[in-house]
Amino acid sequence: MAAKHWKRRSLLIGAKSSDATSNSPSVPGEEITSNSEKLGSTSHGTFAKMKRFFERSFAADTQIDEIQQLSESDLKPLQDFNEAVVSYPKDHPYAQVVLGTFTSTSQSLVNQANVDKGVSKLFDTIIRVYGFLSEEDTPKKIDSKNVTLENKNDTLYNRNYTFYNRNVTKDVATDDKHVTLHDSIKASLDTLAKIAQVTSESTQFIKNYATTKRFWKRTGKDIISETQIIVDDYAKTLEHLIQNYRDSTACEIEINSHLEIGDINLEGLACADGAGLNDILSCFDGTRTEVLTEIISWIYDTNESVPRILWLNGQDGAGKSTIAHTVARWFTDAGGLGACFCFARDRLAERREERIFTTIARDLARGDPAFRRALADVVSKDRSLKTTYDVSLQWQRLIVDPLSKVGREIVGNVVVFIDDLDESGPDASRSHILSLLASTEAVHLPQNLRILLTSRPLPDIERVLGTVSHVKMISLDRIPAESARDITYYMKWDLLRCRDIGTLEIQSVVERSAGAFECARLHCEYMKRNRPGQTARERWEELMELVPKGRRTLMDGALELVLEGIIPNDPLTVSRFRSVMKQVMSNKKPMTIDELNVQRKQFPNEADLYDVGIIVEFMRPLLVGIHNRSSPVRLRHGSFYDCTTDPERSLTYFVCPVSELH
Repeated sequence: MAAKHWKRRSLLIGAKSSDATSNSPSVPGEEITSNSEKLGSTSHGTFAKMKRFFERSFAADTQIDEIQQLSESDLKPLQDFNEAVVSYPKDHPYAQVVLGTFTSTSQSLVNQANVDKGVSKLFDTIIRVYGFLSEEDTPKKIDSKNVTLENKNDTLYNRNYTFYNRNVTKDVATDDKHVTLHDSIKASLDTLAKIAQVTSESTQFIKNYATTKRFWKRTGKDIISETQIIVDDYAKTLEHLIQNYRDSTACEIEINSHLEIGDINLEGLACADGAGLNDILSCFDGTRTEVLTEIISWIYDTNESVPRILWLNGQDGAGKSTIAHTVARWFTDAGGLGACFCFARDRLAERREERIFTTIARDLARGDPAFRRALADVVSKDRSLKTTYDVSLQWQRLIVDPLSKVGREIVGNVVVFIDDLDESGPDASRSHILSLLASTEAVHLPQNLRILLTSRPLPDIERVLGTVSHVKMISLDRIPAESARDITYYMKWDLLRCRDIGTLEIQSVVERSAGAFECARLHCEYMKRNRPGQTARERWEELMELVPKGRRTLMDGALELVLEGIIPNDPLTVSRFRSVMKQVMSNKKPMTIDELNVQRKQFPNEADLYDVGIIVEFMRPLLVGIHNRSSPVRLRHGSFYDCTTDPERSLTYFVCPVSELH
């Protein structure tokens, strides 16, 4: 690293100058000596020990509080990376997220005028990371490859094709290319994401170091020792991760977080349980590339005029939530500061809209010390903010005010994901939220804030968000060709083992799905499910016989057929299905299988005292959280709730009316 230029802070810790005009701060031990001379009856040995203690403390504080002024040569590796990253491969949106995090972090450091001497070694480590990123071989490992699988006889069930890896495109019906990740590239990107995460957190530690020191000093910790432990751990972790990347080996390093939260107390915030990120939702690799790329470009756009809000909308089952959760997971895994809040049709009784911004504020505070301090300062002055249901007050005091205060201390952008706003309930349940997002004040939100909102284009939402210029809109319903292409690609993979399902069968399902990924997924679930005495094509023929009628949709019909393959149509099994699903959907908080069984023991009817596993463990196509008995059981998609609570839509598998669930 270039020669360091140090400037010492003027410290007056516990010192009082006898001369108000003196320019030389007194050392605390000198005043103690003076006082000891005045108090002749006091032991000189005691004062001597105290003097030595204060002299050592003063020396330690002085050493820690030296400042390194950053020169152009110190920052050059960061600037070199910012220039080089433009040419890095970003064909795949995951790579775009990882490199975007590195760029945001480097820019945050470039804007840093100086660093404390105590963390200068950590700054040196980060500089070495950016040197590694600028090496010629580094970007080569994340260059996306399109590997296609030719079917020579133009049929999907030809036995002569060859597998290269699980991410091979079975390209038969079209010549479309899908940007997919080879396993080795995916592994390299995962490692690079961890490096980005640790680099971002290390930068946060540097930026918050002054406040962290004050907390350590107040609580009697050894500042030099605590600093050394953390700096060494970050350096060791980054060293191992970089070596993993160079060796293309699996990354199994545990990453320790050292973001000091101190004695800040945020207990008592009225938050919604289970409203966060859903790890199950993930875009099938190679699909939705254009939409994902557009969203990620919007997140990292540095233009001051970029809209702070993006509304992703589309019909039921179009894949809005899957896209949003994919971006959210990539972003947070790479070290970005984000919060995800989800509405759900089967959780209306919780009135989540009343706790939306307290929950988001809490989650942001968990990820950034500066925001946590600013939030704690706000609620300490008005404790009623912790439990207020006034959404406007939550928004201004718990989100906007803290971000405006500490925005420059946060590394990179802050992204808030609000998923399925249309599932909040009746129009009135979201009217205040919509008015806040559409207000003129929203035009001037902090520059580093992004809000990604998903919903169906219901009239009340479209009327508000569809008419304001500061809201960017992406409609999945307006890109039918891209949706059809991606659904086709997904179905080819999902039905790979269905030898009697060919191009024409797939295209017929794609056309009937009309852009709804969930509808296509249910068709696939039914076709690929083995049933004795029936072929996949015969099951396809059953699906083709479905016709919409009244409120009953094609998706409802496909769901009913999937349920028929899981739940035999006999009185006892159907009765137990209804009982268990009513229990699952009526609980205010999602429960695990074991918790559901404990609850069921309280049922008064002895006929209901059975293990819920005899139903839910067979419903993997429709439920999540059933892979073990300790995960919350939830619906995979809201369309199941809509269908099974409407007797006209669900027929045999009608559970109960909505009024009995809440």
